Amino acid sequence: MLADARWRRGDDAGAAEVDAAIAQEPLSPTATLLAANARIRRVGAARVAALEDLDRLRPFIADVAPHVRADFHLTGALVRAWRLDVEGALAELHDALAHQPRAETTCQARLLRARLLRVVDPVVGWHEVLRAIETARDHGLLRYEVLAWGLAAPDMVTLGRGEEAIERLRTGVDRLSAHGELRAAQEARLHHGAALQAAGRYADARRVWQEALDAGPPAFGTFSTDARAALGVLSALENRPDRILELMPAQASWLGPAVAWALLAGLAQSLRGGPPSPPRKQAVEHALALGAEGLFLVGATADALEEAGQAEPAAALLSLLGRSCARAGVDPAEGDHLKERFHRARR
Repeated sequence: MLADARWRRGDDAGAAEVDAAIAQEPLSPTATLLAANARIRRVGAARVAALEDLDRLRPFIADVAPHVRADFHLTGALVRAWRLDVEGALAELHDALAHQPRAETTCQARLLRARLLRVVDPVVGWHEVLRAIETARDHGLLRYEVLAWGLAAPDMVTLGRGEEAIERLRTGVDRLSAHGELRAAQEARLHHGAALQAAGRYADARRVWQEALDAGPPAFGTFSTDARAALGVLSALENRPDRILELMPAQASWLGPAVAWALLAGLAQSLRGGPPSPPRKQAVEHALALGAEGLFLVGATADALEEAGQAEPAAALLSLLGRSCARAGVDPAEGDHLKERFHRARR
């Protein structure tokens, strides 16, 4: 708990110091699992070997209480979500919610499930957000309440409650920062930018995301990329290919942004008048895990290919996306509202 408290304040060195001390102590199976789960979550999406870490812990789960097993499955879901394994993450979340989870585990599981279901089953995702808000309020878990409003924000904009959503997130970021919840505040800031973008306030969204450029991967799993990739998508919506290329990192810190940049690179090239090139198959198949933004980027690239006279590669790209959507039960049109904005900016 002390390591987590330090980490949530942004004190990575302090959390690592506590972890090192714990590693020297003989621990029960319960303590071993809880400490390792928390450590894996703190290291986050940049940890390539996290699944292997979990596999080494799996033998312990038979000897622990149900709520500890729930915590283990939540960690597994986060790791799989960071790897864009939506199906595997949802399976782990099912197990987490079936094992009498604590309120904090319940909130985080429902929020991650809501994010993963956003284009798969939006209605179920919406209800998961509402249930997370209720649980967070009942147990005084401010960080999860604010992040839940972040996930709700795009739908609230659609329902005509955009200003309410934006204000909730603005004040939520301030409240989290005042309480020392740096990690949650950073992630809520990503949602604040997304709400502003959904409301068409692109300049404000850009300002908010610029402030979050130095933050690490989203710690609680409620946002599929990072601020830099979000700015890249915003630049695509604004038909600003030079800005996309300026933002493009030498190397993405984890798989979510890496897929976004793989899709953005070809689109930027075509917008600058260069020969468009289809993204790799793996990037297209992973686009679904990015939600509507991923669907938009693939669809916009296909349109650019067709405009350049490459009808066959465009059709092949849409066919690949269609097959991926069919396997996941996703409607490819979930990204069309973004594609319409993109085409308006190009006129």
